[in-house]
Amino acid sequence: MEKGGVVVVDEYLRVKGVKDVYAIGDIAMWPQQGTGELRRIEHWNVAGNQVCAVGKTIAGSEQPFVKIPVFWSARAFRFVTC
Repeated sequence: MEKGGVVVVDEYLRVKGVKDVYAIGDIAMWPQQGTGELRRIEHWNVAGNQVCAVGKTIAGSEQPFVKIPVFWSARAFRFVTC
């Protein structure tokens, strides 16, 4: 765990330096596609999309996490789709 309580992961959300371990959600800090800047976004929608990418990778079809984070208010809902 890094300073601030985060776990740094690669673009596939794999924990750096640990084999077959992934981190998603509030704890994960991943490189943003295009810039490589590390991001950490505490939002249920991001975590839901991350689990889809990790699931595909674990199932044998490596899928980097490339979604652009989207936020919704209490009046609008979006369901996670893989």
